[in-house]
Amino acid sequence: MYKRQGHKKKRISQIFWIAECCLVLCLLHPIYTGNLLNFILISFVIVSLLFVPWQLSKGNLYNSAIIIIVSITLLILAASWFNQGVRDEILLAFPALITFAVITDTTKILNKLAFFIVVNILFMGWFHDIGLVNHVVTGSGIIEAILISIIFVTVYMSIRLLGTDLTKANKELTLHQSDLEDNIVIRTKELSQTVNALKRAQGELVEAEKMVSLGKLVAGVAHEINTPIGVSVTASSIIKDSTDELSKQIESNQITKSTLNSYVKRISGSSDILNTNLRRASELVCLLYTSPSP
Repeated sequence: MYKRQGHKKKRISQIFWIAECCLVLCLLHPIYTGNLLNFILISFVIVSLLFVPWQLSKGNLYNSAIIIIVSITLLILAASWFNQGVRDEILLAFPALITFAVITDTTKILNKLAFFIVVNILFMGWFHDIGLVNHVVTGSGIIEAILISIIFVTVYMSIRLLGTDLTKANKELTLHQSDLEDNIVIRTKELSQTVNALKRAQGELVEAEKMVSLGKLVAGVAHEINTPIGVSVTASSIIKDSTDELSKQIESNQITKSTLNSYVKRISGSSDILNTNLRRASELVCLLYTSPSP
């Protein structure tokens, strides 16, 4: 909607500058010929068109287009009345003016404008025939006025129908574009939600993989620890059994030197085994704690 309004505003601004430049050039003719009336008419329209930028700045696009259409229409009719009547070539500007009205979507006044133009053309011819106005160009009577009116109405209806179809097609295209943009926004939002869900699932998968890796590490270390712990338990059992046996012999006063030496050897050997395997178990535990997280 905003793009369409911006395009319409740009088009009206372009037509304004084209009209102003053309009218300024048209001033050269009355200046050269010394026609004061035409000079006043053109100057008046040039000044009246200066209200167009003011209306555009306020966002009144419809009023801007109406100022251009009405001002130029009055200039064309006034120039025809005071110059060559219905045979004045300036009347050829009306189809372009009607096309501009269709493009700027100001068709609400087109029927009234067309009726006003046809009435003026017919009155030009009639007043020329009855002598109320004197147009020196041959063929400026009512017959010519009727023919020109028929041509004008035909051109007007053709442009109006074509413009209506183009305007309808443009509105449908704009509506379709708007729907397409809305669908893109919805799809983009859905894709964003999907991407976020995938990121969350990826994070959960990474955490799960970390836990699996940690479990494997713990299981491996536990398996490695199991051997030195088992050996340590066996060595500890040997020490306990040897100590219990030595205690019994001491209580029964049957202890001998050889028995004491044998006990010392078993205790020493078992202690070494116990110390070695416990140190190995300790190293494995330290490895578990110091290993990097998966």
